[in-house]
Amino acid sequence: MEELKKITVIITDDHKLVINGLMSILKNNDTIDVIHACYNAQDLLLYLTNNTPNVLLLDINLPDINGIEICKIISRQYADLKVIALTNYNEITFVRNMLNNGAKGYLLKNSAPNEIVKAIKQVHAGGIYLPDVIQDKILQNNFSKQENKTALTRNERKIINALKEDNSIKSVALSTLINEETILNHLNNLYQKFEVNTIDDLLTKATSD
Repeated sequence: MEELKKITVIITDDHKLVINGLMSILKNNDTIDVIHACYNAQDLLLYLTNNTPNVLLLDINLPDINGIEICKIISRQYADLKVIALTNYNEITFVRNMLNNGAKGYLLKNSAPNEIVKAIKQVHAGGIYLPDVIQDKILQNNFSKQENKTALTRNERKIINALKEDNSIKSVALSTLINEETILNHLNNLYQKFEVNTIDDLLTKATSD
């Protein structure tokens, strides 16, 4: 009897504890094979030049390139690779930006093991996976557009000015003395304000208004 082909999975997260935890969850699953792990976006892109996994579990907050940005790049260059965001952020703006940039699933890092497995299988089969808590938020908000207030706060202006010099979140954090998580929150608020999905588009629109 021919052995069933496993779903090949790659994990990208800058925390070894997270990667080890995911590998521990998935290692005994008879339908999933974790074939590699990367700790930053550059290593991920390098790995993908010679390898073609089925599913990518992608952290949004990476040390070199924003996960939202890297998702867009991967979706354009590797159409067959299914991306699932795996993050602590449950805000609708993060979900929307990841889905708009090609992600096929969105999981929170506190997801139960069976939910992670379910998401991988569902996305690999061609579906979209969102946990119940995210679906409930989407229904409540209905992705309604907030009033487009493009006036910038002092921190938002500092972040935009820093992004002009270097679009690495870590570099922006160093130059502005704002922590990375706060920068990501500001960045997604700015995406919503200016109705854009990338840093390049944000800079174009924010500096022309």
